Amino acid sequence: MIEIINNISQKNQYGLLNYINFKTLIVFIIPFLICLTTANLFFKIIHKMIKQQNLDKNKIILSMGGIIIFIPWLLTTIIFCKLDSPVIIVLFAGIYFVVIGFFIDFFQLRQENINKKIMIAIKIISPIIFGLILSWLLFTKKIILYKENPLTLHIPFIKNAITTLSPFLYSIFIILILTLGINSFGSKKIKGVTAVPSVFIAITFSIFAYIMGKIPLQTHSTIPYIKDTTEITISLIALIGTLIAFVWFNSIPFRVYLGYSGKLMLAGILITSAIILKQELLFFIAAGTFTLEFLLIIIDKITKGNLKIMKILRQFEEDQKLNPQSIYILRYWIIAFIFSLISLSGMK
Repeated sequence: MIEIINNISQKNQYGLLNYINFKTLIVFIIPFLICLTTANLFFKIIHKMIKQQNLDKNKIILSMGGIIIFIPWLLTTIIFCKLDSPVIIVLFAGIYFVVIGFFIDFFQLRQENINKKIMIAIKIISPIIFGLILSWLLFTKKIILYKENPLTLHIPFIKNAITTLSPFLYSIFIILILTLGINSFGSKKIKGVTAVPSVFIAITFSIFAYIMGKIPLQTHSTIPYIKDTTEITISLIALIGTLIAFVWFNSIPFRVYLGYSGKLMLAGILITSAIILKQELLFFIAAGTFTLEFLLIIIDKITKGNLKIMKILRQFEEDQKLNPQSIYILRYWIIAFIFSLISLSGMK
């Protein structure tokens, strides 16, 4: 199918794949179908692993779903995106963080629990290393071609609210954003709710990427022009297709969870996209459900659970344990959708 489309596209300069509308449709459908068709095969492999190696079925279910979404997204991005564009950094982020997450999931399968100090070190050191690499790529302008200074910081919802940081401060800022973002995705106590909010976040930044890569669309806007960010749109649409297929296959009651491999991969892709698109602060609004839960967990540890809102959150968790089809999951997704709409209103 891919070869047929490419052949049609190459016959003339106005081929089908040169139209981004048609291309987004294709990159949505292909990973969607790949994910649906390979999910059952994946489960057969899991059941064989359980029988042959006498593994804990519950641990596998909780940890291995990330592989289901990673492979379709990776293949589609490599095939359909121009890899000499900013999307190569997004691709690297997805691979980097899925490896980190798979490392955590693998060791959790082999033993009861990873030492908390080791877990904290992994969740802090891995974003720091990636943040340093990303900072260097931004400063050198070898892959990302900014029309403006790459050290600028855009304040959401305030027109012309732009400030410029020093290279050192901006590097610290990126590392902080990555660390907080990765940990907000990786700290989920409420299981099974990551995929749908991630779809909303990906839609938000795919729209930003499309507008930023099209000069006529942002002529009357303060949104900066960044060359080839439409390729990020293509990659995010592929991610959306994969996640929707995952939700379709894995609808309530949940058969498998994303695990650290899936959650860290999604966090890496979405945060990196936001940083490249100069929407670093807006990311925490688009990912408002993750941000709030992460902040509540920190507050809970500081106050030792004495706040009323923390009692409500714990009741939420208990309700989900008793009833996996709890209405609270749907409400969680609705709140995530509202945060995405709010973040889109920050486009100025």
